[in-house]
Amino acid sequence: MATVRAPALRALSGSARSWFERRVGESTHCRECGAKIKPFDSHCHNCGQGDPAKVNVSALPVVMGVSLVCLLALSVARAL
Repeated sequence: MATVRAPALRALSGSARSWFERRVGESTHCRECGAKIKPFDSHCHNCGQGDPAKVNVSALPVVMGVSLVCLLALSVARAL
């Protein structure tokens, strides 16, 4: 899986960045066959697995919240 590094991810520490990248990878790949999916897909188009995302949908707001906090921290740091 090729990892795209967003500018906000560069500000995260190594362990936080790897945790975030694992969560994103788990929510975009099928838990059964590993095929690429959308986080809210009800089934995998490759193998038919129901609810294929490894991360629960309830974890997605946490990932989004962490992303927004990082972006806010970057904008505050640039303003100083």
